Amino acid sequence: MPKLMLVVSAELVNIVFLELRPIEEEISYYFKLKCEQCGWLSEREVRVNMAIQEKAPGSSRRNSRVNLSLKCDGCERQGTITLVPGHGRPLRADDCENVPLMVFDCNGIFPVDYSFNGGWSAVTTFGQKIHVDLIGQEYKNVIDEE
Repeated sequence: MPKLMLVVSAELVNIVFLELRPIEEEISYYFKLKCEQCGWLSEREVRVNMAIQEKAPGSSRRNSRVNLSLKCDGCERQGTITLVPGHGRPLRADDCENVPLMVFDCNGIFPVDYSFNGGWSAVTTFGQKIHVDLIGQEYKNVIDEE
């Protein structure tokens, strides 16, 4: 099973710290998927989330869990993706090149074409905490009340 690491790079302007929302279990990753066997590419994006788990198909072990199980539309082969936490880190103004976000343990299918979602937080150069929505490449000025 190959493991893939999602890395991002950014040019931070007036931002000193940017991260996916700190509650890792609620973070969703949106991808199109590709089959290792036949090369089929999904038309729609698929959501992979740490909190969503299912029994690994074909596994006899009770504790064998995956975060996504999907049958290929091209060759009908079953594929799975499991998120491997503990490998990501925030982007900082002094370190924002090829920053790892998450590791994906892939079997039969693998993610391509990552889509940003609205679940980002940032700290501005003035110390203000804001929620960032990278879907529209804009940010929502919502201050965290922490």
